[in-house]
Amino acid sequence: MKKMADKITYKIIHADDKIINAMTIIVDILMIIIFALTLILKTNFMYGLYWLFIILFLAVDLISIMHWDVDGLRTEKRESDKIIRGFRDATAMTVILSAFGFLAIIFLETIKKDITKNTYVIIGLFCLLAITQLFNRLMIHANIKETAKFTKEFYKKNNKEK
Repeated sequence: MKKMADKITYKIIHADDKIINAMTIIVDILMIIIFALTLILKTNFMYGLYWLFIILFLAVDLISIMHWDVDGLRTEKRESDKIIRGFRDATAMTVILSAFGFLAIIFLETIKKDITKNTYVIIGLFCLLAITQLFNRLMIHANIKETAKFTKEFYKKNNKEK
């Protein structure tokens, strides 16, 4: 089982950036469509599809974070670790917040039936996930810029020393 998980992790980390971005955009668009249809149609099928896509939405967000993790940058250990640690801390908090929100709603469903069909719960969770995903995208963008800046400065400094 560990070998299979390692293979999946390897494929995610080394996937083409365009594929990861396209997958994220497609899931985001589908999520918005399903969200709107759930609020309009209010059928059991749409509620089920919405909650199924919430899981897919969370999984794709996690895949995107795993892919953009900058573990490969090891030019100067101490400085690159600061960049990586900040990125991982921030994205870990958003993933935990998103998952906790989802799991709290599922737990409350066991106590009080039909909470997953409540319009306010659906809108609230969608907004929470949209905000956390937006924050993750901003963190990824900032991390890429910071890494590029650091790498440029590091190589500029090392080339002057030679």
